[in-house]
Amino acid sequence: MVRQLHRTLIVERSPLETLAGSIKCIGSDLKGAIATAKWILGHIPMWPILVDPFHNICIFPTKTTKNDEAILVKSKSYYKIQDPK
Repeated sequence: MVRQLHRTLIVERSPLETLAGSIKCIGSDLKGAIATAKWILGHIPMWPILVDPFHNICIFPTKTTKNDEAILVKSKSYYKIQDPK
C-alpha cells in the first residue's frame, strides 16, 4: 500500500520493488543508492536512501528494507547534512 497526502494506492509489489522502480525512473538503481548510503554513513541497520537527488526526496525505513512489513517514510526535503562532531 502506498499512502499519499490525499489518496491511498494498493500496489502488488514489495516495498523494495516499489522503491527500486522509483529510483530507476530517474536513471539510477537501488543497489547504487544503498551502496552510497553505506559509504557515507557506515554500517548501520537501516540506511536512509536518497531516491531522487533532483527533488530532494529521501526515504527512511522503519525496519530493514528486506522486511516486507517495513514502512518507508518519505521526507520531501532535506537540507545540508553536517558532521555531528
